[in-house]
Order: sequence, then structure tokens, then C-alpha cells
Amino acid sequence: MNRRVFSELDVLCICEESGVEIKEVDIDQEGFYLKVQGKSTIYVNRKLGGTRWLYVILHELAHHLLHASNYQNAAFFFLKQQDSKQHHEAEAFALLAMLPEPFLRRLLAGDLLSELEDYPKELVLKRLRLLDIYGV
Repeated sequence: MNRRVFSELDVLCICEESGVEIKEVDIDQEGFYLKVQGKSTIYVNRKLGGTRWLYVILHELAHHLLHASNYQNAAFFFLKQQDSKQHHEAEAFALLAMLPEPFLRRLLAGDLLSELEDYPKELVLKRLRLLDIYGV
């Protein structure tokens, strides 16, 4: 189980070690993952920053690690209303990496109030739902 918050540096290192390139681009969505002839790239909206950027990168990285390894070509698009098993798995991966249970509990107890503002309410609520339903 993840015990510490993944940092931007952690994510960049994992992407590099996994052979995934990150490109910040002007797009109408938050991000997507594309694998063409075995070359993997995460495209992220260049307007994103902070925890939202990290969340989108982790979500797309999850598609690379969990869903695309057996394919030469694959595409996954970050759509907020998507309801597929793969999308939910990528969401869980990103939320667990960003808000591990010990950190989440300290955040909610008020021990880390200064850091709470860094996390969009939507992400904290989704993470609490994972904790409530699955106990993780």
C-alpha cells in the first residue's frame, strides 16, 4: 500500500523508467494516453498545473501500466463522464498515489490544513469514496 504522496518528480521518474514521454500541448481536454507502434506518450493540457496536472498524468500513466502493455497501439482519453472499468481503475490508481490513506487521514484530521487547499475538493471526495467502499 502506498504510504507517501507521489510527487511530480516521482511521476516523471516512473514515466522515464517506463518509456513514457510526456508532452504538454494545447488541447480541449485535460489529457490522453496514446501508444503508437509501441511508443507511449501522455499528452496533457499545458494550462493545467499543480495537483490537477499530477492527477491527469497519474491517471494516464495508469492506463499505460495497467491497460496498454499487451498492445502495440492503444488510446485512452481523459473524459470526466466516462464509466468504463479501465477508467475507474485509472482513477483509483491516481487517487491512491496522490492521497495515500495515512496522508488522507492526517489531512482530514486537520493536521495538514495548509496542504488541503492544494487538493481540489472533487479529488478529495472521490478519494474518500474509495476509502469508504474499498477500505483503501
